[in-house]
Amino acid sequence: GDEEGGTEKTPIHYRFQSNEGDDDEESDYDDDGRRRRRRNENSESPRKDAVTQYMSTKRGSVSVRMSSAFVGFSMGGFLGKSIMNNPKPLSQILCILFFLMGFLRNDYGELSRALGLALILTIRRTTNVRKRYPTAPHLKALLRAGQRKPFPPLDGDDEKENPWRYQPVYNDDPDFRMPYALIAMVLVGSIAGGNIHLPLFPAWIGGIGGAALLAFLTVSTGSSRGDLARAMGMRVVSLAEEALNINKDLRVFRKVGTVSGLIFDKILIIDRKHRVKDRIIQGFTWIYDKASNTAAQVQADIKEQ
Repeated sequence: GDEEGGTEKTPIHYRFQSNEGDDDEESDYDDDGRRRRRRNENSESPRKDAVTQYMSTKRGSVSVRMSSAFVGFSMGGFLGKSIMNNPKPLSQILCILFFLMGFLRNDYGELSRALGLALILTIRRTTNVRKRYPTAPHLKALLRAGQRKPFPPLDGDDEKENPWRYQPVYNDDPDFRMPYALIAMVLVGSIAGGNIHLPLFPAWIGGIGGAALLAFLTVSTGSSRGDLARAMGMRVVSLAEEALNINKDLRVFRKVGTVSGLIFDKILIIDRKHRVKDRIIQGFTWIYDKASNTAAQVQADIKEQ
């Protein structure tokens, strides 16, 4: 009776455990007797790649290719303006080049598609960062068009503001780190102040002044100006973190390094005929001389003051 009951409860397709070994251990040979290739644990399957998954639909594929073309257009415009003081020709060339590279099944194509998807993800996550750290309430309070909302928010009934000791309590409390926000605003202030050209002051003085001003606003409490500066600082920090996460997901830096190595190898081949290396050395020498002259000018300005 017990044996029959046990037999009846056993599924038809039940697979009894084998004593020959663990089924999870893969044999060194396949069914045809050929040796299996070693798997690289660091590499992902093409089907699991973030770019491949996003481009699995027609809409995603078109979006990535158009985005990569826009990346090429922007890079060409920047390089053309910096080198030839004319962004139009180089921007058009790189726009078409990046778009066509997106169809290639090699390292160049992977880089083009990764840059295109990186731009799409950056735009999406920038919107999330703006919602996470809104600045409109602080601007309204600054213009006296609304009530002040302290940032970071006050902890419970504690009316004494101390952004250095802030800790999120509830799930909807924003993530705030005062040292990071301060460093971000110092960098923003130095860049913005350095680009302001005043007739009697060199650019480096403007950078120091801008950094000091935004640092003062960031650490100030009890005013909407400090709230706005801290919210903007956390925006910059969050955008930097999102950029690192995007690079981790898409491996953009690694792909840029791979393509740069391929281009450098081809340049070395061409150098044997056209002496490209000598021209590159001349270019770096010119940059070094330019930097040295700028440093000497800064020292002269300090001595005059």
